[in-house]
Amino acid sequence: MLFRSWLRALADRGPIAIVSEHFDSDAQSRLDDARRTLDAGLSLPERARRVAEAAGFRFDGWDWSLIGPVVELALEHNLPLRAANLSSREAYSIARGQAHPLAESVPDGWTVEIERAMSVSIRAGHCDLLPESMIPAMVRAQRARDAQMAAVVLAARAEGQIGRAH
Repeated sequence: MLFRSWLRALADRGPIAIVSEHFDSDAQSRLDDARRTLDAGLSLPERARRVAEAAGFRFDGWDWSLIGPVVELALEHNLPLRAANLSSREAYSIARGQAHPLAESVPDGWTVEIERAMSVSIRAGHCDLLPESMIPAMVRAQRARDAQMAAVVLAARAEGQIGRAH
């Protein structure tokens, strides 16, 4: 897997953390607990699966054949694995029109064109089946997800888990 090779090369250059949208940020403690209590006698793929299960990974929503090797790499090289996604509960709430601090703030540089492009992407990603009235709230939810993931990356960097760019 080319992506895994790229991650290995990055890890050889300095500290990295795997920051993953595939785990909800409110599952970080379960993710950490699962790593600490893993049965060392299990195979690497089985240990990765157990960690993912403990952290609430949605096997029906994500392709484990793509994510599993990345979790394995984190375990194999003892890399920090950071849960970065907005919780499903929060995302659902935002998509239903509820206020949320991450959804209400508009990032610097946000433009009408970006909003339009994200709307098109969300519409297409849902096979044009969403009611048009839901699109703006879905854009807000995606913006909140992106802000949450950025916050986790910045926290990992502040904690020294991510080195400076070379």
